[in-house]
Amino acid sequence: MSVLFTGKEILDMAVQIEKNGEAFYTELAGKAEKDAVRERAKYLAEQEVEHAATFKAMLEGISDAGAPPESYPGEYLAYVDALVSTRAFTDEGQARAAAGGVKNDLEAINMALGAEKDTIIFYYEMLRFVGDKDTDVVNRIIKEEQSHVKILAELKSQIN
Repeated sequence: MSVLFTGKEILDMAVQIEKNGEAFYTELAGKAEKDAVRERAKYLAEQEVEHAATFKAMLEGISDAGAPPESYPGEYLAYVDALVSTRAFTDEGQARAAAGGVKNDLEAINMALGAEKDTIIFYYEMLRFVGDKDTDVVNRIIKEEQSHVKILAELKSQIN
């Protein structure tokens, strides 16, 4: 299979996904019924900010040499945005709206678990499309996201 994405492209997508996740968890914290859910949502929002910062720092160590040429300025970013909008949280506004529409804490946790799992699946799928030199970048992203699933699963078991 040919290489379609570079580690840089994956990291650009990851940064946007993390921003969307921060918006989701921030909104969720404001809607939470139980203190434990509110505190975990705040914590996860902070984690999303930290993950985005981590991914931005990782971007500094990645070469642009493998990036595809653009036909027009901004084409690359538009392409990455289109990919991100089809996975996990689509954009920050829709992430807030999704969190704002939950009926209770259990529904919120289930939605968050689904989004986190979708994000992990997205990154696993992306492993098929990156070169060998960039797989470690994608695997680092997956590890960061797996920690969110663990936190949410533990929270779900506490409130059930």
